[in-house]
Amino acid sequence: MSGLFKKRSTSAVNELIKGIYGDKPPRKSADVAQAVRLAADDLLCGTTDRDRLMHLAKELDAGPIPYSTHDLAVSVALRIFKDADSVTREDLFTAQLTARLAALEWAKEGKVAPALLGAFEQTLYKLYKPGVSDQRQQEVVPADSFGEQFAKALSPTTAAMLATVQDWYPSAGPKAFVAVASLRVAGFRIGANQQSIVEKVDPDALAEVHHSLIGELIDKSRPHDDPAFRPYERTSEIMTLAGTLTDVFYANASSKFRCA
Repeated sequence: MSGLFKKRSTSAVNELIKGIYGDKPPRKSADVAQAVRLAADDLLCGTTDRDRLMHLAKELDAGPIPYSTHDLAVSVALRIFKDADSVTREDLFTAQLTARLAALEWAKEGKVAPALLGAFEQTLYKLYKPGVSDQRQQEVVPADSFGEQFAKALSPTTAAMLATVQDWYPSAGPKAFVAVASLRVAGFRIGANQQSIVEKVDPDALAEVHHSLIGELIDKSRPHDDPAFRPYERTSEIMTLAGTLTDVFYANASSKFRCA
């Protein structure tokens, strides 16, 4: 009986690895000490004891998943963000916004597996989405609401642009949605980076609008009758393409101003 359970467990782990890295996963390459530094400084913003992070990093690295250094850093931070109690989450609220943006930049540089980035983003969006039970979070609710309103107003599922793309490329399938949604997200990023906005609006609020916009767009695109739909992959595709579009815009723009 124990052999049967072990076989099922191994199979589940193999499916997890395949889901993250595809049919040909890489070899382990994580530098544990460097991963701890990245998790502590770039993702958790100095909020978590390094000894605890080192213990967790060694535990994850000893497992079967072939982490890179940045993948391991993201996984360590994700565990901390997920395991935090309600009081600790209050302290981690700003850090998780910074972490999501940092992980996105790493993914654009090819340092983080897209599927892992998608899991990181969706999990933190769900866990730290502002609610109404906490006074500090109440102050941030309008930013989240703006993201939802943007999604309703710009939802490519009802936009004429999507119909046009589908007419031009009938075989594009879901990629038509990804293309249009990426244009929407890139447009928001560029608009939000205008100096007149950045100087007057709290950057955490802008980040929350950005993340809630992506989350709402994904939710509206979900084919509820398709059990094979994977929102993490769709999120990763949109964020990656939107990042490319934004970079191309700034590479050719006369003004290079971007918020820090």
